[in-house]
Amino acid sequence: MQIEGSQPQSSINTKQPLTQVPTNQPLGKDEFLKLLVTQLRYQDPLEPLKNGEFIAQTAQFSTLEQMQELNRTLLDQNALQRSISNAMAVQYVGKMVEASGTKLNLTEGTPAKFGAKLTESADVQFTIFDAGGKLVSTLDLGTQNAKTVRAEWDGLGSNGQSLPDGIYTFKIQATNETGEAVSVTPVMIGQVSGVTYEDGQAFLSVNEELISLRDIFSASLP
Repeated sequence: MQIEGSQPQSSINTKQPLTQVPTNQPLGKDEFLKLLVTQLRYQDPLEPLKNGEFIAQTAQFSTLEQMQELNRTLLDQNALQRSISNAMAVQYVGKMVEASGTKLNLTEGTPAKFGAKLTESADVQFTIFDAGGKLVSTLDLGTQNAKTVRAEWDGLGSNGQSLPDGIYTFKIQATNETGEAVSVTPVMIGQVSGVTYEDGQAFLSVNEELISLRDIFSASLP
């Protein structure tokens, strides 16, 4: 029996479909808040959102907001650290540095300096190449016990002739007493001639090679 003036039960529908969020997109703070408000607006009066569920969703929203705030703080700190690092890079200009690299600069008859970092005692041999990749000199230092080995090249080729000034490269061969290869890091020694910024990061120009600040082992006045 239907009472006059009333609507059929089937016409009463307080539940409305919620906005669908694509599963392949992250749920941000604004989207989460809209979803929660929409859920409260269209909930069934006969089946209201339980206190526990509401508290849980509110807690999730609060956690999401805190995580986004933490992310912004970390981004600000990273930007500040990068700015400080870039400012410090200028202080290296004109100084002599030791850094990871394989280039050496022969200029005005001054011996070129370079070195290596060893993980254990080893027989060390340096081979030097010109810009075209041609082997021009070999330095055999014999057994070295120090962790950091330094060497100088007088600019003379294998036959004793003086080679022209310029940029050369070197390689290192290190073997232990049993003849096994020893892990070694090449050390480039040179004066910082300038600073270059790429993608917000500072690079030092040493022996016509760009190196990052984290590759520097030591620095001193010339």
